[in-house]
Amino acid sequence: MKTALLQIPGINSVTAAYESPSFVKWSDELNANTAMGKKNISINASPAELDFVKTLGMQLLAGRDFIKADLLEMDTANDGANYKASFILNETAVKGVVKDFHFASLHQPIGPLVIFLEPNMVQQIFVKVNRAGIAQTIGTMEKTWRSRIQHRPFEYRFLDEDFNALYTAEQKTAKVFSLFAGMAILLACLGLFALSAFVTVQRTKEIGIRKVLGATRAQIVMLISKEFLLLVSIGMLIAMPLAWWAGREWLNDFAYRTNIGAWMFLLAAVVATAIAFVSVALQSGRAASANPVNSLKA
Repeated sequence: MKTALLQIPGINSVTAAYESPSFVKWSDELNANTAMGKKNISINASPAELDFVKTLGMQLLAGRDFIKADLLEMDTANDGANYKASFILNETAVKGVVKDFHFASLHQPIGPLVIFLEPNMVQQIFVKVNRAGIAQTIGTMEKTWRSRIQHRPFEYRFLDEDFNALYTAEQKTAKVFSLFAGMAILLACLGLFALSAFVTVQRTKEIGIRKVLGATRAQIVMLISKEFLLLVSIGMLIAMPLAWWAGREWLNDFAYRTNIGAWMFLLAAVVATAIAFVSVALQSGRAASANPVNSLKA
C-alpha cells in the first residue's frame, strides 16, 4: 500500500503508526540506568513505521529517523539476546532527542514519549500531500485503496482537524459567550438610549435656557453624557477584576496558557465607553438641536 501511494502525484511521503499523534493513549514503562541508579519511567509509546518523523514534519534535535537497516536488524535477530530495536525519544523523556510536540490536549503538559519502529503494530496510515489538487489526490488514493483492500471502507481525515477537535468544548463555549455578550451589549444600548431620552425630556427647559445663554450642541451633549459615562466607568471598575479572575481561573485548566494582558481590559474599556457615548449622544444631540423657544414653552 505504501509503495502504491507513493506513486500517486501529489503525495510527498507516507508512513504509519499505531494511533494518531494528536492523541497517544498507549502507556508503557522504561527501565533506565540513571546517576541515581536504576529507575522505572512511565512513558507514552507509539509504534511507528519508516518515515514517521519525515512525514509528520517533526524536528530532530539529535540522532536520526528510522531507516531500513533498523528493520533488517530486527528481522535477522534469532533470539532475544541479539534483538535490536530502534527508539526515538522526545525532549521530556531524555532532554534532547526529538523536539517536544503535543500528543494530547493543551490541558495536559507534554509527557515523556517513545516512538519505536514496529511496522507489524501500525493501524493508521499517514500521508503528506500537496495542497494543490488535493481533491484529485484523495480520489486517486481512494481508488488505490479499493483496488487492494475491499473488506474495509476508505476513510480519511486531516490531522489539523484532529487537533482542533481536542478543543471543541472551548470553541462551543466561545460561541455561547459571544452570543450572550452581544445580547448584553444590545440590551445595555437600548437601556442607555431609553434612559437618556427620559433624562433629556426632564431637562428640556434647562437645555433651552443653556442654548439661549450660548451653550453649543457639543457642550449640551457632554453635559448629559458625562453622568452616564461616570456610571459606565464605575461598572467597568467592578467588572474588570471579576473578568480578570474568571479568565485566570479558566486558563488554569490548561498546562500551557497565554497571559491576560492589561491591553485587553483597556481595549474593552475604550469600546464600552464609545458604545455608551454614542447611545447617549444620539438622544441628547436631538434635544440639543431643538429650537430653544419650543423647549422653554414645554
